[in-house]
Amino acid sequence: MLKNRLRGKWIRFTDAERALLARKAKAVGRKALMELDTIVSPDTIMRWHRRLVAQKWDCSSRRGPGRPGIMHEISQLIVRMAADNPG
Repeated sequence: MLKNRLRGKWIRFTDAERALLARKAKAVGRKALMELDTIVSPDTIMRWHRRLVAQKWDCSSRRGPGRPGIMHEISQLIVRMAADNPG
């Protein structure tokens, strides 16, 4: 029905809609998607799912720039040692 209403017009999905479609399509499976008359090809939906999984396991948000800092206690000890032994 939706395809008949659109009559060749492009559909733009948001990222949230793509993620939802990808999760549902993965649950249904590729063979069932091939039998259905879909707006988006099954290969495209599976590509969206692969991208969704890759974003989940990216872990780039946990990484910070550069080397991890020194603990505050260690830095205080270094300063105290330097003050006690100026030579």
